[in-house]
Amino acid sequence: MLSADVTRYLSLRRALGYKLIKAERHLQASARFASERGESHVRAATVLTWLPTAAKTPNAMAHRLTNLIGFARFLPIPMKPPHCSEMIAPPDSGMISPPVNGGIISGHGAEQKSATMASA
Repeated sequence: MLSADVTRYLSLRRALGYKLIKAERHLQASARFASERGESHVRAATVLTWLPTAAKTPNAMAHRLTNLIGFARFLPIPMKPPHCSEMIAPPDSGMISPPVNGGIISGHGAEQKSATMASA
């Protein structure tokens, strides 16, 4: 999966005029390393494990890390949509939930609901 993302990233950057000859080798190598570990996203721990194996000098590590940072910024953030049960706060939590039951805010006690309705 990361290899395909690297290809998309390089295509976009090259369309903007960048050559990225060395960066392509570095990014593909890091994508292979992550794939061998069964990972489908850029992870800091994996990058820090890969860097010393891919470069011997601090300057070379810095170049590879800079390439990876640009690539990681290009990738979308994986997000899991919340389930409805996660969006509504439990009544005992004290948190304010979206309006339910005809606009009454859940999370308030019965007395507060009565007072709220009476003042409206």
